Amino acid sequence: MRCLSYPIAVGGVMVGSTVSLTDAEWSDEPVAVNVQWTREGKPISGATDSVYLVTPQDAGLVLGAIVQGVAADGTSDSVSVVLSPRVMPSA
Repeated sequence: MRCLSYPIAVGGVMVGSTVSLTDAEWSDEPVAVNVQWTREGKPISGATDSVYLVTPQDAGLVLGAIVQGVAADGTSDSVSVVLSPRVMPSA
């Protein structure tokens, strides 16, 4: 199992906006895809969906996501996506 095409983050990096991840392409059909959003490289508690609502705690920081695909035989691969620029405060 390996990632052939990385997911892409779509949406705004402003407090109150949502960011979503497109589907990654994997060498094997995954039986599970796990997502963990990060703030400054550290996991955000409870942020494990493909869509993330940008919060005031994110302002001025860098968001990212770790996406893991798991194949039926148990093999897996993980990729990281980093959003740029830093999160802007709400307008």
